[in-house]
Amino acid sequence: SANQSPFQKIFDADLRDKKQLVEVARELPLANPIFSVINAAGIYQKTGQDAFDLESFNGNLKIAENILAVFTELLMSCGNHYSRIITVSSIDSIYGNVNSFSYSLAKSAVSKLVELYRKKFKDSAVQYDCISPGGINSKMRAGKNEDKSKLVQPADIAKICDCLLALSPGSECHEIVIRPKSFV
Repeated sequence: SANQSPFQKIFDADLRDKKQLVEVARELPLANPIFSVINAAGIYQKTGQDAFDLESFNGNLKIAENILAVFTELLMSCGNHYSRIITVSSIDSIYGNVNSFSYSLAKSAVSKLVELYRKKFKDSAVQYDCISPGGINSKMRAGKNEDKSKLVQPADIAKICDCLLALSPGSECHEIVIRPKSFV
């Protein structure tokens, strides 16, 4: 019913481990169809210009692949109702970040992975969207000397997710970039 709050639960799992994610999915109440899954997980390592951190790259890609695979299967098993999987990538996937090559490359791969899922399952009731925000006012930026009001706020990302969830089943959103005012 429209007056009931959506099901919310916090799970503790290593999202790089598909078996743990499958266990989390099994705990969801399938009697109430799931209409959206929002993935904002990621690993950020400052590796600099001359270093490539394969563990960080693989971890980011593995998290996205596991969530897309497990929840695509789950959503499709719930029947033929419209649903969305929204993946939060990073503006670094588009513009790059010289301070973290591995992160930028991984987030580019995550964006491409979402695109491949969109193509592979184009005839299903599951829609795939990708948001690429930059400079988010989060714990990751704590201690930095910067004007936090010029950063993308977590509420801005939530509003974009709300807009995506309000789209009709026939609508697709291939990529949304949210740039902070401080972006150069």
